[in-house]
Amino acid sequence: MNDLIPPPNDLNPEEDGHPQRPSSWNPQAWFRQLPDHREFLEQLPNPISREGVTDFFGEAHVDASTAVHAFLASMVWGYGPVGYGAYRTKRVLGLNLDAGERLRRVVAVARDDGPIPAFRVIARNRLTYLGPAFGTKFLYFATRANRAAHGDRTAPVLDQVVRRWFLLHADVRLDGTWSVANYERYVGLLEHWGDELGISSDHVEEIVFERQVARNSGRTTPPQSPTGVEDDAGDGDPLEALRVVIAQKRARLDEATEHLDALAEILGSS
Repeated sequence: MNDLIPPPNDLNPEEDGHPQRPSSWNPQAWFRQLPDHREFLEQLPNPISREGVTDFFGEAHVDASTAVHAFLASMVWGYGPVGYGAYRTKRVLGLNLDAGERLRRVVAVARDDGPIPAFRVIARNRLTYLGPAFGTKFLYFATRANRAAHGDRTAPVLDQVVRRWFLLHADVRLDGTWSVANYERYVGLLEHWGDELGISSDHVEEIVFERQVARNSGRTTPPQSPTGVEDDAGDGDPLEALRVVIAQKRARLDEATEHLDALAEILGSS
């Protein structure tokens, strides 16, 4: 039973002086991979915060194109500066011809019925190459935008970083699948701990994520962007792995080119 597990000592919110910082991202990498969406991507702030992403989910239940834009915002936030994020996002949208409508449906269920029913919908109608780690990022913002209608409940992110923390600090093994029972257990624990600590369940998840990231990197403060990126695609395909590496190299080249252009401008004006 979830209510038999007290909040681990590591969750003391009074010790949490570093809320998650906004995600920095590389616009050029996203423009190149998703040229049809450049006009929308240019509207995204850089860096982009959780609050900034949520703003794009208010009307995402209305039509497929708005849902795709909301999805893009959540993926930009989730991948941050990771070079292959734009490629993987393009792959999800490109290999699922009805991706926009399926994403819209998830947001509509999140709006009307709440977190767990929305998870059930995305789990049963999975998009190719969208695993739980990034699928729950999209789902989180869909529920966050409608939390007032569902007693402040959300569907928090469940990725590798969070699962690692649960194993180490709560002795709870959560799998990285679309299991509804697994996710219900996770949400139940977060909500129980949030009630005990006087904070929301997604605030609990944010503390969990930042504490584990800080430990993984040896930092005493969290990084500027989410770094819990894992292989969410389940490729198992050497050719796909090579494509991911190439996408990452191209993103780094774009970034280097921007720096060189800026340096050339400085030298030219001196």
